Order: sequence, then C-alpha cells, then structure tokens
Amino acid sequence: MEKTDELVALLRDLMANNGSVTAAAIMSVQGLPIASQLPRNANEGIVSAISAALLSVAQRGCEELERGTMKRLIVEGTAGVFITQGAGQNSILAILATDEAKMGMLYLDLDKYTKKIAAILG
Repeated sequence: MEKTDELVALLRDLMANNGSVTAAAIMSVQGLPIASQLPRNANEGIVSAISAALLSVAQRGCEELERGTMKRLIVEGTAGVFITQGAGQNSILAILATDEAKMGMLYLDLDKYTKKIAAILG
C-alpha cells in the first residue's frame, strides 16, 4: 500500500472512530496537500495553505509570548470547530468537527493520529 493510500485510510478511520469529526486532511508544513477526506466543495489546496499559515502564526505567537511549544490551534465557529496539530516535523493534521464535539476526546484522537501520521511519513 502506498503512503498516500495508507494516510487516506487513516483519515477514514479517524472519522469512523469519532463521529464528531466531519472532515480531515494532512498537509505539509509548507501548505501542500498530502491526503484528505474533505467535503466536495472544499478546495484541498486552499485548506492546506490556510492550515499551514495559521499553524505557523500560532507557533510564532507561542514563542513570542513564551507559552512553550505550540501543541494545537483551535478555531471555534458557530457551526463547529477547526483544529490543526503538527504531525511530526514536516506535516500537519487538520480536522473539522461538529459544535457538539467532546473536545477532550478530539484531543486524545488528535494525539493518537498525529503520532501514526508521523510514523508513516517518517
């Protein structure tokens, strides 16, 4: 199985195991798409670029404000949440979840799946 296929299967598994997760994508820290399970109307390239830019700004903010190493970025909207988290040195996992999502469970799943992604991508 190719790495891309393995990553897509991992995203599907994440969505199947946590019913609050409605979409997920993996991108490089430069903002290039690697694998995704996004809605049809979502532009994979734009989502990847935005995710990488937001995570980069958040990391810089943590450094400047002496908050340690940034773990994840959470954007709460009226229709749900958008969360990004580093997945190893060179990739990012981004998810969309419902507004009723249990955040603690999302955090546990993000930690678990980012480790798996990092292991696949080396």
